[in-house]
Amino acid sequence: MPRTTDVAIVGGGVIGCSIAYQLAKRGIASTVFEQRRFASGASGATVGIIGPLWYVDRTVPPLFQLGMRSLDMFPRLAAELAEAGVEPEFRQTGILKPALTEELYSVLQEHLPWQTEMDMGVTWLGPEEVLEREPEIHPGVLGGVFSPQEGAVRGKAFVDSLVHAGSRLGATFREGVEVTGLEVSGGRVTGVRTPGDVIHAGHTVLAAGPWTGIIGRWVPEGIPVRPV
Repeated sequence: MPRTTDVAIVGGGVIGCSIAYQLAKRGIASTVFEQRRFASGASGATVGIIGPLWYVDRTVPPLFQLGMRSLDMFPRLAAELAEAGVEPEFRQTGILKPALTEELYSVLQEHLPWQTEMDMGVTWLGPEEVLEREPEIHPGVLGGVFSPQEGAVRGKAFVDSLVHAGSRLGATFREGVEVTGLEVSGGRVTGVRTPGDVIHAGHTVLAAGPWTGIIGRWVPEGIPVRPV
């Protein structure tokens, strides 16, 4: 294993592997460390919905803008990764949000005006239209909102495509290598420690999901990250 790298990345999920891929495109060497297998955590369990209209909080404008930018970028990214050799399984087939209760019907109607103003083709479907689009849904459905530009990606396939494309460009991906702590010198992080080695790095990225919150692993007081 190389003992130096430009960037050490802790965590082999979507975020860690995405960072490695984007760095490799810019000619920056990185090494990703994953304690189990790539996408073995949340990235492999996620439903993978790429749908900011319903799943990103619009009341936090910077976060919502990030979600919309991600949706705009995803088709091109998916095509780029597929061309590199592994299909990320992104499907821009739209998202249907059905109203199965009066309460949800009211919520959908409340949000419909601003969603239609987004110029993304969002439309209201009556009960018959919902059943025609999704015959297996409960026949008592009251209607629904269809957003044609949103979609989903399979988390494991997405990570596999990032690892493949990143590897081709020079990134290093290590499975089954647990990072047990940070190497610190002169008040700054200079790399990471594994059970049998120290890897020196110019920069270190923590992308370990809820494991980023382990008290004492990275800093004594812990980092306020928790699973949800």
